[in-house]
Amino acid sequence: MKATRVKIRKRKISYGRSSLYLDYYPGVYDRIKKKMVRHETLFIYVYDHPSTVADKQHNDEMMEIARQIRTKRMIDISSAYHGITKKAALIKGDFLQFFEERCIENNSKYYGVFKHFYEFSNGYCTFDQLSVTMCEQFRHYLLHSAKSRTTGKPLKRTTAAGYYDLFQYILKIAYNDRDISRNLAACVSGIRTDRMIKASLNYEEIDKLLNTPCRHDVLRRASIFALLTGLRKGDILALDWKDYDKDFNGKPMFRIVTKKTGAVSHHPVSKEAMEVCGPVGDGLIFKGLTSSMTTYDFKIWVEEAGINKPVSFHTLRHTYATLLHENGNSLSTIQNLMIHLHPGTTAKYICNSDALARKAVDNLHLQPSRVKRILSKVKKFFK
Repeated sequence: MKATRVKIRKRKISYGRSSLYLDYYPGVYDRIKKKMVRHETLFIYVYDHPSTVADKQHNDEMMEIARQIRTKRMIDISSAYHGITKKAALIKGDFLQFFEERCIENNSKYYGVFKHFYEFSNGYCTFDQLSVTMCEQFRHYLLHSAKSRTTGKPLKRTTAAGYYDLFQYILKIAYNDRDISRNLAACVSGIRTDRMIKASLNYEEIDKLLNTPCRHDVLRRASIFALLTGLRKGDILALDWKDYDKDFNGKPMFRIVTKKTGAVSHHPVSKEAMEVCGPVGDGLIFKGLTSSMTTYDFKIWVEEAGINKPVSFHTLRHTYATLLHENGNSLSTIQNLMIHLHPGTTAKYICNSDALARKAVDNLHLQPSRVKRILSKVKKFFK
């Protein structure tokens, strides 16, 4: 295999200037474009005919920067050629390559952040270019310029905040792997959002929903299962009888590998939850259940039940956590059953318990209770 040669070339542009770029021969593989490339634009220009001392100094400085970049690329390519470094063909997008690989290891939400950062950086960002200023500019981009890929509308503040949190997490990984010398994630602040109360159903609303006819029996059974297990929609859609098992006491449980986080859990289920699953068999448990049923048909079902609040299929998961909390279960127990990686996430689900709030208010008295008044009178009598 022939070693790659790297040369600095010029391409004429407007106003008597030339743009500098690197020419690779043979070409090298660009992991972002996923193809072999021959050229890399440096976004540096020089004057074709410098007439002043300032122009000549500008040309000298730009050429020196181009030579330094060329030297770095030659070192990266030679290291990859001889197997000295684990990073191969680092000609462009060193950080973007790192970012994309971490996204592939995680989930689609991470990849959504990567696409926004790729557009923000115009497909070019090395580790050396990362700075506090760039991170703050990306934060501003998410808040004011980025648009949803599905609706084409500007990102909601909560979505932008979630994306920026994931971006900071990638920066932490890069710092821990020593790809960057500074912990940039600790130097920039996240995007603050207003506290949102997650909706949940009370017992009266649950009765309304379950006593209302549903267009699809499988949707009704899956909804009851979601209320009694708290599993996410994606996990319920993928639930298979091969995941069914029993614990040491012979009680039913499911081995769940969550699609969102990849966490593994042996999830205990009640006898009532197993009744809506039907007899043990093969294949999917809720056969015929589709994602559109859990959105469009579920919304119609809620409206027909007369429930006047924003309720989605995911609200059943919130309801599960709230009911567990109202029944006196600890935060750690609920976190385990919700398959949350962080207790802070669980706390957001259970912060809207109206029953517990009412109980706390009703138990607060400025006047002493009747028993305390009687005891105080007895003490005065014996004095």
